[in-house]
Formats: sequence, structure tokens, C-alpha cells
Amino acid sequence: MANILKKSELSCLTGIGGETIRYYEKIGLLDAPSRDSNGYRIFTKHHLKQLNFIKMCRHLGFSIDTIKQLQRLQNGDTPKHADEFIQKQLCAIEQKLSELNTIKQTLMAIELCQNDDKSCKVVDFLQGNTHQ
Repeated sequence: MANILKKSELSCLTGIGGETIRYYEKIGLLDAPSRDSNGYRIFTKHHLKQLNFIKMCRHLGFSIDTIKQLQRLQNGDTPKHADEFIQKQLCAIEQKLSELNTIKQTLMAIELCQNDDKSCKVVDFLQGNTHQ
């Protein structure tokens, strides 16, 4: 792998689309690349490392603001309460799982509903007209 990468190469290596790379650069999540003589942006292994870090953080569900805070930790800021990021994320995931379980139970209830052939059981359920 070369030390200098084009945006398309960086995109291919990370699986992150070019527009998303540009967005991360725009909001300061990704360091701005230098430019060559014809104006093309020049990315390096540093950018690749940054994008892989961002990708893993997004995969774990961290917000952009949290990723910025984690980047500061990665860059040497003292991790006063770094574990709080994990605990907060775990709580958020538990809440989402609970909400998804409630949705699942509701959908299963809709599936069990019976109706006459003249109406849609889904619409009937959503309107509160359940016939079991």
C-alpha cells in the first residue's frame, strides 16, 4: 500500500463512501488532507487509521460527539472517566433492546389477530379494532 492514497482508494480500503469521508472531514472528525499541485486531496496512512477508528466507533453505535471525545483520548488526553463512555453506550443499547422487544411483541400480537376477510388485520390492530 502506498503512503499516499486517493479518496477512492481510501474508500475502498475502509468501506466508507466518498461522501461520508468528505462529511467527516467537513465536521472535523477526519483531519483535513493536504492537496497536490492539481488540487486533489492527498490522504495518508494516518487518514486510513483515523477512518478505521471512526468506523469501529460507528459500528459500536457511538455518536459523532462521543467519537470526537474518544479521539481526544486516543490522541493522549487523560482518560479521566473513559469507562463512562462504555457504560453509557451499554445503557443506551439495553434501552434500545427493550424498545425493540416491545415492538417485536406488538408485531407478534398483530400477526395473531384474526379479522374478517373484508378488512386488513394490520390496519385494524393499528386502529385499535382487534378481533381475537
